Amino acid sequence: MRQVAWPGVIATLQNADWKLIPLGSLLIVLTWGIFAVRWRVLLAPVASVGWLDTFSYIMIGYLGNAVLPLRLGDVARVTLMSRKHGINVGFTSATGILEKLLDVLTVVALAGFLMLVVPIPELIRRGVQAATVTTIGAFAALVLLARSQTALVRSESFLSSYLPPGVLELVFGILRKFAQGLQITRSLGQMLKLSLLSLLSWGIASLSIWCYVRAFQLTIPWQAAALVLVVTNLGGAIPSSPGAIGVYEFLMMLALSVWLPDQSEALGCATVTHAINLGLSVVLGLVAAWRGGVQLSTLTPGSPVARESDVESTWPKPIVLGED
Repeated sequence: MRQVAWPGVIATLQNADWKLIPLGSLLIVLTWGIFAVRWRVLLAPVASVGWLDTFSYIMIGYLGNAVLPLRLGDVARVTLMSRKHGINVGFTSATGILEKLLDVLTVVALAGFLMLVVPIPELIRRGVQAATVTTIGAFAALVLLARSQTALVRSESFLSSYLPPGVLELVFGILRKFAQGLQITRSLGQMLKLSLLSLLSWGIASLSIWCYVRAFQLTIPWQAAALVLVVTNLGGAIPSSPGAIGVYEFLMMLALSVWLPDQSEALGCATVTHAINLGLSVVLGLVAAWRGGVQLSTLTPGSPVARESDVESTWPKPIVLGED
């Protein structure tokens, strides 16, 4: 930001076509709605969860990410879902990790296409390559875990001589449920459905960014919106500051630098875009928290951990994020 000409930033804001902003906002909310449909599919093997519940917990997670560092909101929404529907936290954790991997795989696939048609900066290229290798490796490991029930049994038998029975049952109980949450990877039809939902959601998210970019009348091609989507989401997947404040702006400016040598234009667009998306996630997250009885007054940077005894009946009893 020290390298930005602030009169240029102000001029960009003054010349913006604000009529396109509501359309971009609507599209990003639609993206989150499709994420909720996808999470329902992942949870379906053990619980019939309504779309409104999955959407609410996703928004509570985004709210947590906006006010907590290290993306702890993702931990909160998995925990709250476990408590609400009596699902083992290991199972919901597996679904949450699968969601993230599907997101990254979809984004890196888009990045691979962009590398063929756009001169990608070397820093972005290296980041995409690292994300691709890491994500494919992690996904392969999870698929292997889903197919290795025998290995879990052998490990439990081996460690039974070294760990107390209570600890052993707790740890391997969670691991077994975690592996159960990965069983959906063994169904080609279900994985195809999840992949199509991911492609649809990220396609709509790209259109949302395009609306924001066009609102600021930036002279850039349509590939710019796709590259912004790739860079901000791959970079934002790494735990960082609350709401990725500063991180998002830097990444969007980096993506737009391919077409915009004047960073003042890019900063104006990045700041407004981030503020709108962050504001939407906070407002919808607060509504979802109110609907679910989640108390935010004692929100702390601690990671909420659900005990098995908590899972039975905490609804509509208020739930406190950060509570053990």
